[in-house]
Amino acid sequence: MSIRLMKTAVATLAFCVMAGCQLSQPTEKMLPIRWIRIEVAEGQQDSDAILTERDFNEFRASIPTAQKAVPERRTDAAISIGDTTRQVQICATLLDAQDLLTDARAELSSGRFFSIEDAKNSHAVIVISQTMADELFAGAEAIGKTVLLNNREFKIIGVVGKPKVTRHGVALADIYMDLNPHLEPSTIQPVPSPGDLPPTLPLDRIWIKVGDLGEVTPTKKIIRNVLARNHPGIQYSILAEHDMVLGQ
Repeated sequence: MSIRLMKTAVATLAFCVMAGCQLSQPTEKMLPIRWIRIEVAEGQQDSDAILTERDFNEFRASIPTAQKAVPERRTDAAISIGDTTRQVQICATLLDAQDLLTDARAELSSGRFFSIEDAKNSHAVIVISQTMADELFAGAEAIGKTVLLNNREFKIIGVVGKPKVTRHGVALADIYMDLNPHLEPSTIQPVPSPGDLPPTLPLDRIWIKVGDLGEVTPTKKIIRNVLARNHPGIQYSILAEHDMVLGQ
C-alpha cells in the first residue's frame, strides 16, 4: 500500500470515529453454520433410487460431527376448511427441522413447532407457512384452527414466516408435520442389524448439520460410504452451503 493510500485510510478511519460511524460487524453468512443436503442425483428420481430411514439412522450413528439430522418426506395432499379445498405440499419431518428453517431465515412468526410430547401422545398437529395462512384465513389468526388433510383433522399450532430469501437451498413447504415418532430416539442408538430394522421408509432428502467448514469434507466422505454400501450403483447429490455458493 502506498503512503498516500495509507494516509487516506487513516484519515477516513479518524473521521468515522469522530463522526460516530459504526464499523461493519460480522454478517450472518460468516457464522460457522453448515448444513449438508443429501438427495438422489438429478435424472434418477423416477427410478428405484431412494433415500431411506436406514440411511438416516446410520448417518446419525456414524457421523461424530453431526449436530443435527433432518429427514424430509414431501407429498401432495388435499386441505379443506369449510367449503374450500386445495392441493398443498406437505413436508413430513422431525423436530430439528425448526433449526434448519431458522438457519435458512424462515423462523416461526407465531405459535410453536411440534414437540416430542405431540409425537408421544399422537397429537394431530401441523405447522403451516405464512402464505398458506394468508390464503386460508385472509389475515385472521390461524393458530388453534382445525383443517382437514385428506379428510383427517389436524390442529394448526404454528406459522412459518415468509423470508425474502432462504439459505442452504431450503424450499419451503405449505405444511410441516411430524414424520415418525420412532425416528426420534432420545439418544443416538448403535446401527441395528438388518434383521432389526423397521419397515423401510422412503425419504426425499436428508440434511446433516456440522459445526464448521472444516468438518464438511470428512462428513461428506462418511455419507458417501454409507450410501455406497446401502445403495450400490446409485448416484446421490451431497451438497453443503459453500458448494451451492460456488456452484459445485
